[in-house]
Amino acid sequence: MNADRTVDAPIVVEFNGKKYKLRQITNQDYGELTRYLKTLYIGEVGRSMRIAGVNEDKIIAEIGRLQFEEWGVKGKNQKEIEKNYNERVRPLMSSTEAMTYILYIGLRKEHVELTLEEASDIVASSPKDIGDLVTYTMGGIKAKKGKNVTRAKA
Repeated sequence: MNADRTVDAPIVVEFNGKKYKLRQITNQDYGELTRYLKTLYIGEVGRSMRIAGVNEDKIIAEIGRLQFEEWGVKGKNQKEIEKNYNERVRPLMSSTEAMTYILYIGLRKEHVELTLEEASDIVASSPKDIGDLVTYTMGGIKAKKGKNVTRAKA
């Protein structure tokens, strides 16, 4: 992503009879999302190791190592970065938790009172629409209407 990319005006979406404004995420939001996905990943690793009966000291050591590991922002080359993304980040992006968080980030810009729990309720009540809205929020779909606002160069 580029700091001077074009950002769409918010689109209006309706969930359970209530209208919300949804915005696309920024670079800073993407960093927050990556940290959230890393937390999900570490939790899954810990859970899997416990189910497999791994000694608690080894679980703690592995979790500690993962917490300090870079996640795709640095690598020896582009292939290494893409491999890391495809193995770790991409599978988590389609999880309900990740989709909820992405939607939460896009909604909270206009609805600061919205909680993650409320965003989770929205996802649970509208599962068929969520995929397209998450794709829009991530910048993959442009709204048919609305003004484009060019962000100032950093």
